[in-house]
Amino acid sequence: MTELAIKEVARQSGIAPGTLRMWEQRYGFPKPQRSPNGYRSYSEGDVETLLRVQAYRHRGLSIPAAIERAKEDGSIADR
Repeated sequence: MTELAIKEVARQSGIAPGTLRMWEQRYGFPKPQRSPNGYRSYSEGDVETLLRVQAYRHRGLSIPAAIERAKEDGSIADR
């Protein structure tokens, strides 16, 4: 499994690193793994899920609603 740093996830998803951190703190999403030194480590699946949430956001859903919709779609894997 490929592990991605927050900077790479931001580049691929178009979501700023600060926004990713804020979503994690506020909404518990995404839930990246942590390296021994505390850095966030994301999977390709995390990026795909973020893109789905972004698509729902562009359709006008709020962040919590977009995350919930993605969960209902089964696109957020429980870890």
